[in-house]
Amino acid sequence: MDDRDDTSRTWFDPSLVHVQADEAVLEFLDEEALIRLSGAPSWSRLIATKTPRGIAITVQNDVVMAMVRHIERRGDETIIRNQVFQVNPDYRGRRFGARALTVQARAAQALGFDAIELDATGNYVMATTGHPRDRHSGYYVWPRLGFDTNIPPSTLRRLPQKYKGCARISDLMASQEGQDDWFIHGDTLNDARFDVAPGSKSWDLLLAYCQQRHIRI
Repeated sequence: MDDRDDTSRTWFDPSLVHVQADEAVLEFLDEEALIRLSGAPSWSRLIATKTPRGIAITVQNDVVMAMVRHIERRGDETIIRNQVFQVNPDYRGRRFGARALTVQARAAQALGFDAIELDATGNYVMATTGHPRDRHSGYYVWPRLGFDTNIPPSTLRRLPQKYKGCARISDLMASQEGQDDWFIHGDTLNDARFDVAPGSKSWDLLLAYCQQRHIRI
């Protein structure tokens, strides 16, 4: 039985994604794996190419202004690096980021990957001013979805005194008050990491976010 919500059922159907992949890529991952590891929405064109460091995936779709992933081996770990993800303002509000990440993380876990990483860029000014196409709210969005890293000392100094003992951004994401304060005072977080291991803190935050917003994917 398909218990996904209507948005997920419509917009995340891998059978509706067209894949263009190098033969060298398909030696490692089949088309469905590429689709799921990228989180590509329906009616996308997915282009996968071999690079010196791994596999580059570019997703083209009206839903996204830019969507690029890179799969790479780093030491003993296999990582997905989410290099760019910008949703077209006309499609915002449908939680495409949370849906795409859930698809990605499930696939990464099933295939034995270790983590998904990204730079969570932005700050309050960048998130609330200028044209909607130019706004950057990743610093706020991605930590709520389970991406974690140390809070930079320069940013920690700007937070209210009650957070001075916090070391990780997940410490703030544990409460609505912490999330709200981060929205006002937070800033870019480089190399934030989603741990795809079962039962991780990353999964706890993502699943709670989806449950609270009735997202089923």
